[in-house]
Amino acid sequence: MGIALVGMMAGCGGASATPTAAPQPTDEDADAPMAEQDIPVTPMESPPPALSEDDERLLGSTCFPMENDLYEAGKQGLLALDTELARGADDATAEKAGLEAALAHLEGKGGDLGSDRDACVEVFTRQMKRRLFDYEPAEKPARETLDACVKRSVAAFGKNTQTFELGAQGGTSVDQGPFCPDDFPVPPSLNDLPYKSKAEDWESPAWKCLAFGMRIEQPFQIEYAAPYGEERFSCITRFLPRHGGAPIELIRRGRINEQRELEVDKSSTRRRMK
Repeated sequence: MGIALVGMMAGCGGASATPTAAPQPTDEDADAPMAEQDIPVTPMESPPPALSEDDERLLGSTCFPMENDLYEAGKQGLLALDTELARGADDATAEKAGLEAALAHLEGKGGDLGSDRDACVEVFTRQMKRRLFDYEPAEKPARETLDACVKRSVAAFGKNTQTFELGAQGGTSVDQGPFCPDDFPVPPSLNDLPYKSKAEDWESPAWKCLAFGMRIEQPFQIEYAAPYGEERFSCITRFLPRHGGAPIELIRRGRINEQRELEVDKSSTRRRMK
């Protein structure tokens, strides 16, 4: 990932720094802190149709002997798609290359199914077209960075608190508490994506407190939020979908429970921004 992490914070506080599994987010807390920014929403292209229930049953029953071959074919298709996109190919060209790679992997496979093989390949082809359309190359690095942000937040939890100034020109100084303070996202706007960060982007109080920084071109935005006095934090990444529509947001949270222990979401929540 190329995430540059520097020294850990020293000291200890009164809270337990051992994270426990948190309940998964509910609809009530689905809204995470969001930066004030222009949200670039482009018209969404129509995706290929999803498989019907009959198609799914066919893959799970008649096509079961080909399960491993179909799985590997899918992997090869996504790999080819990723490779073409990285080379700068347009979406249609990359998806065509992905489908061709997947079908090429199936050549000579599944002969023991007889006449059913053609039906299995036909359903798989339609399934693969939808998978290739839905694939987002920005999502993997966005998830990896999200997890790195959470790890740094856990590492900083319960260490010596720091005093941060609120407001411009030396405003009121307050003790932040067990989490690093709020900060602006990097980059500030989704319109800046892809973004190559500068050293100064990571020199603000929150990123320095987290000992967090990156030296890669970001196809995503990252934000760390810890509302003052609420004893919780959120790590958030956002990226623009290839085929348009509202940006996609990934969120993982942590919070202090009644026992003064840190609870952290086991996995991230994925949603389209409004």
